[in-house]
Amino acid sequence: MSTTTTLQGLPVPETTDAPTVPAHMVALAVAVEKKAVMVFASAAARTSALAAAGVTATEGMLCWLADVNVFDYHDGAGWGPLPGTLIAEALSSTPVTTSLTTESGAVLTCSNVPLISGRKYRVRLTARLDASAAATWAVRIKCSANGPAVPLGADGSHAVAGGAGQQTYTWVEKFNATGTGNANITVTVQRTTGAGDITMQAPNNGPGMRLTVEAA
Repeated sequence: MSTTTTLQGLPVPETTDAPTVPAHMVALAVAVEKKAVMVFASAAARTSALAAAGVTATEGMLCWLADVNVFDYHDGAGWGPLPGTLIAEALSSTPVTTSLTTESGAVLTCSNVPLISGRKYRVRLTARLDASAAATWAVRIKCSANGPAVPLGADGSHAVAGGAGQQTYTWVEKFNATGTGNANITVTVQRTTGAGDITMQAPNNGPGMRLTVEAA
C-alpha cells in the first residue's frame, strides 16, 4: 500500500506494494502537478483544464496565464494575481489646469480594471502640481464600481498647502474591492482655497503623470 511524503503528502510506493510502476508514476505526477507552477493559455483555459481533469482548485495553487503574462494564485476563495502584480497603468503628458474651486474632470483614468471581491489593491499616482498663487488643493482617486464609495484620499489627506511654484508628489492609497467586476480608477484635482491656477502635469524629467493599480 502506498504511503506519502512527510511535508507535501506526495504518494510513493512501499517495498511491499505490487510492482505497478506506471500506476505509481501517474499517481505521483498528478500529485506533483497540482503543487507545481501550472501554465495555462488563459483563465478560461485554466477553468476548462481543471474541470476536465476533475481537479478542484485549492488554497496555495499557483499558475501562469500566458495571455496576460501574470502569475495567479488561489487563496482558498478564488484565483487572483499575486501581490505586487501590475494590473493597470495610465500615463499622460497632457497638463490639466483648473482655476475653479469645483472638482476637475478626470486627469488620468485606468479603465476596466478587473477587481475581485475581498482582494486588496494599491493605487499609486505620481504627478507634479504647480500653483500660480498661494492656495491649497485636493487630489482625489476614485473607484467607479466594486470599491469604496468615498474617494480615496479625499480632501483631508491630499489638501496640501502650497505657494506659487512646483511640488512633485507620489500618492499611494489602498482599498478592498467590495465586488467582482471591472472598474474605472480616475484622478481629479481641485483648488480648495486661495486663488490662481492649479496645474497637474508630468514630474520634472519624467515621461508623464503616472497612475498604476497593483494587487496588494
